[in-house]
Amino acid sequence: MSTDVERPRGLEREGIRTDRVKWNLSAAALYEEAVRKQEGLIAAEGPLVCRTGQHTGRSPNDKFVVREASSEPQIAWGTVNRPMAPAQFDALHREL
Repeated sequence: MSTDVERPRGLEREGIRTDRVKWNLSAAALYEEAVRKQEGLIAAEGPLVCRTGQHTGRSPNDKFVVREASSEPQIAWGTVNRPMAPAQFDALHREL
């Protein structure tokens, strides 16, 4: 089952313009859409297989971890796990 949603759901804010949004589709409907659009195929035993191409995921330079006392000693800080102050996180979170 999909759910109709009001347009101000944030897509326009992100620069995405569309007349139709499919929201909360079932797993079966997601499979059907992926296969219909030739974005994936159903492999033996039933999993959906999608090839994502050469450039996938986010940039490692975009990963930040909130520096706070309870987890700070367990984090391998460096170029991959860069610290972010709690106040910075709160400011970003308010914008979402």
